[in-house]
Amino acid sequence: TDGTVDTSDTNAVFNPFTPAVSTGMFDVLPPGGSATETLTVNAAEQAHSPALGWMVVSHENESNNEANFIELPSGLHH
Repeated sequence: TDGTVDTSDTNAVFNPFTPAVSTGMFDVLPPGGSATETLTVNAAEQAHSPALGWMVVSHENESNNEANFIELPSGLHH
């Protein structure tokens, strides 16, 4: 809404039917609560549509940082 734009010099590929990394997990937490999720990598799909990692979105994060990034371990990047 403020007119800012993000750009990238690279292209990305995402297979919504067989993603390279686990997606779509969510938890509803009470204030101060926490949750644990298992993250997975589909190595065969990672070779075709490589992911850099996982984005964790928290709409009410007290650090005012709504999105955090968990990078794939080295060796899983293609």
